[in-house]
Amino acid sequence: MRVLLKIRSAIQQICYPSICIYCHKLCNSKRHIFCRECFDLIDLLEKEERCSCCFCISDELYCLSCMHQTVKQVYVSEQEGPLYALLEKILQGQHYRVPAIAALMAYQYLKLDFSLPDYIVPNLYAHKKLAILLAKEISKILQVPYRRFFLRKLQNSHVLLTCFQQDQSYDKSIQVIEKENPKTLMGFTLLGPLSF
Repeated sequence: MRVLLKIRSAIQQICYPSICIYCHKLCNSKRHIFCRECFDLIDLLEKEERCSCCFCISDELYCLSCMHQTVKQVYVSEQEGPLYALLEKILQGQHYRVPAIAALMAYQYLKLDFSLPDYIVPNLYAHKKLAILLAKEISKILQVPYRRFFLRKLQNSHVLLTCFQQDQSYDKSIQVIEKENPKTLMGFTLLGPLSF
């Protein structure tokens, strides 16, 4: 029986090889999204040398543009590299890859040692189905409820807004959630703002 499974696995690897979505080389396993070299390129950002509010590079606790900001923002990676390629694949229809992003985002959130929010809210304006799927997956991992309706319940709560990238829809979602007067609001995205 084991021999048959190994033969089946070998045939699947030959007929349907797993190819790295970033460099397009063969991966070690059918379950891998990236080859080993591209996986090593994924650089999860650290809190050190980052603004405590917008998470941009800064030697100070807060950068000059964030002295009066109330919304904290954190992201996993810059707008380049393997994670950008993964997001492109998801936006092109490979929705089954969303749990991989959710796991990575949850890992980054826990690694940065933030306290758990009361609610997770998806981006309300762009890629709604994907945003809801992302919020659901992160809420399962962190074991925190997600909310997309009845936003009034966010009042006096610690809220985490999840999104794929910082864009206009992300900014619009922050404005809508801020109107509900949460105690704290943190924006959490896979990719940071576009750098010019």
